[in-house]
Amino acid sequence: MTDRANLRDTQTSLPTALLRAREAMASRFRPIFALYDITDAQWRVLRVLDEAEMLTASDVARRAMIQGPSLTRIIRTLNERGLICIQKNGADGRAVLLTIDKAGRSLIREIVPQTSGLYRHVEESFGAARMSTLIGLLNELAELPLDES
Repeated sequence: MTDRANLRDTQTSLPTALLRAREAMASRFRPIFALYDITDAQWRVLRVLDEAEMLTASDVARRAMIQGPSLTRIIRTLNERGLICIQKNGADGRAVLLTIDKAGRSLIREIVPQTSGLYRHVEESFGAARMSTLIGLLNELAELPLDES
């Protein structure tokens, strides 16, 4: 049997609570994305590229919170659909530079009214001030140094 003295209950474990909250939010948005045949990860990539002129794949992975192998597949899919453009990085032949295409921006403009409406509903239910506080706290938590001593 496991020594439970140093083990948190799964219902009060921070990583589990974060995953539970993420899934609760993502499951509300997925039906919207499904109408446009995109995944929530593809949506994050499009949104990140829409906010920037041009990014390396590494920058997109970091900003969209996507692992490298998954990002490679997402980039290929979005490029095949004409939603993003891929260019070779002149400074580093192995790296690629990514930009959003007009079709990608158009898709975002089409989806945003629905996601904004859902986000507004969540914010009204949870409270705008609480939402702002929560996002601030989560950003602080994400920036904590990983000192395990």
